[in-house]
Amino acid sequence: MGRIQSTRVVADTQIIAANQDGHNTCVFNGLSVSSTDISSAQTAYFTVYEDYGPIGGGPNDGTWATSGATFTSATPIFKNQNISAGMMMEISGTAANDGIKKVVSVNAAGTVITFDAVAGTATEGVIFIPVRKIASFNWVYAADSSKSQPTVEWKYTNGIVFRNGLRIVSTNWTNLEAYVLHS
Repeated sequence: MGRIQSTRVVADTQIIAANQDGHNTCVFNGLSVSSTDISSAQTAYFTVYEDYGPIGGGPNDGTWATSGATFTSATPIFKNQNISAGMMMEISGTAANDGIKKVVSVNAAGTVITFDAVAGTATEGVIFIPVRKIASFNWVYAADSSKSQPTVEWKYTNGIVFRNGLRIVSTNWTNLEAYVLHS
C-alpha cells in the first residue's frame, strides 16, 4: 500500500478516485479535525465512504419525479448493478438533486430507482455513484475558555482497506479543516 499520506480537506472531497473496474484499493488510516476559528463553537459529523465508480460510465439520461421520489431512465441502467434498498448513492450533474441520497427500491427492469426524497421534475443527464459508509465520527468544539479544550482531535484506525475509492463528507465545514490519513 505504500507510505501513509495526509490530504487536507475543507469540503466534501473524493480523496482517492474510484474506477469502473473496482480496483483502486487504498487504506483509510484516520482523520484529524481542527478548528480554524477557536472563538466560535463548531459541530460536525464526518462520514467516510467507499466509492464503487459511476453506473453506466457517465451521465445517464432520465427524468426526476418528486411525486414518487424517482428517477426514470429509458434504458435499464440500474439492472445487474447490485443496488438494494438502504444503499447510499452519490448523485451529481443535476439541477436540484446533487448529493448523497438513500435508495428505497429499484424496479425489476432496472429503469426506475426510488430514493428517500428528490427535488424537481427535470429531464437531465445524471451521474450515479453507489457508495458504502465505512466509518463516521462526531466532532464538537464548544469554544468555552473556562475549559481547556483541544482544538484538534484525532480519529485513528488500524487501517481500513477500501476496495475502490475513498470519500470524506461532513455535515459542516464552516471554520473546520480535516486531514485524512491514507495510503
